[in-house]
Amino acid sequence: MGAGFAANLARVMGRLYLRRRPYGRRAASERERELIDVMFRRAMAQSTSAPTRFLVDSMALLRRVSAVDPHTIPESAAMYAGVVAIFSYGGISFAVGRRFLDIASELVERGAVDERILYFQTLRFLHHLLAGDWSDAYALEPEAVDRGLREGRFWEASTYTNLDGVKQVYQGHFAEARKRIAKLAEIADLYEHDLAASAQHAVTAYLHVERREFAPALETLERYYDEHSEATFNLLALGTRAKVSALMGDLDGAESNLRRAEAVLSQVGRVAPYHQSGVRSARYLADVLALERAVQSADGSVGEARHRAQKSREAALATARKVAFRLPEALRLAGREAWLREEGTEALDWWRKAEECCQRLGTRPELGRTLAEAGRALSAGLDGNLGGRDTNACLNEAKSLFAALDLAFDRAQIADAA
Repeated sequence: MGAGFAANLARVMGRLYLRRRPYGRRAASERERELIDVMFRRAMAQSTSAPTRFLVDSMALLRRVSAVDPHTIPESAAMYAGVVAIFSYGGISFAVGRRFLDIASELVERGAVDERILYFQTLRFLHHLLAGDWSDAYALEPEAVDRGLREGRFWEASTYTNLDGVKQVYQGHFAEARKRIAKLAEIADLYEHDLAASAQHAVTAYLHVERREFAPALETLERYYDEHSEATFNLLALGTRAKVSALMGDLDGAESNLRRAEAVLSQVGRVAPYHQSGVRSARYLADVLALERAVQSADGSVGEARHRAQKSREAALATARKVAFRLPEALRLAGREAWLREEGTEALDWWRKAEECCQRLGTRPELGRTLAEAGRALSAGLDGNLGGRDTNACLNEAKSLFAALDLAFDRAQIADAA
């Protein structure tokens, strides 16, 4: 299987980078069209149920598609866009994913587009969401999603609504996120579509966690875990549960969920960064909080706690750079970790990176938390500023953001620190 994947990858990359036209010129035969159609539909089913086979089989599909004139293949634009699922979603290379998106866009512009235009649009949105380009240029109007549903495009409609809901949550557009949750519930109910039900639970859980509503978050995550047996969905549930436990101060509970998630990771092998990112970020959060406890207790465990936090930071940042909505929190935690290590200059550098990332993505809740942490450190004697802001400016701006977003938990934390 590995040898076949390598051979197909070499052939596809050779066409992409060494030829003026990255696909063949001969027309596809009727048998080739039928075979490619079956391989394409199989790949859609494998994306969450069999990640390794998805990667291998999708590359075989791409080799066949690139060997012929794409204008003679129904849904060719969607197939080239689908490569995003290998390279961008798979965490291999955003640059390669973007290159295939360009081919798909060119085919769309030339009129080689078919009934799977929503598939192309969904994969384009996925690429930019993960890569960190959250421009509204890639968003779809609700009418486009409804039209897809009328055409039976349940996978595309559910996946796009899910991803857009995640974006709305992390940007602090909570009312919009609730609309996406309601849409997923509608799809799940009317069409008995399991993927929409799974996405509904996931986005609902993310919304509660981002708002620090711990009890409903745990209730939703329990249902999410129980109703979906796929390992990739279980990883999302366990990682998010670990994060909730850590935020509640229950580090033992966080550790229990993390060990279960890490056992799943070791069993299933390669998993897309999207699905393992929650585990990596929760592990880093738990280790930073454990370091904070060790520093406060001064019981001799600081050295070991520092080592664990450093190791988990590297893993969390490596994954977050492939899943943009995880990056602001990872950068903020890196600043907190550096402050706990009494590296004030390094802490400010991390918080500046976190602030820049938040501004670029528009993630207002995380911007407020970054300003709050920097403000607390400055008030405790850290020398410097954050983007020209002193202690009061950081804390006041954080308070304003938390008030505007109605984040009671975060507002209370600032009040307790004061």
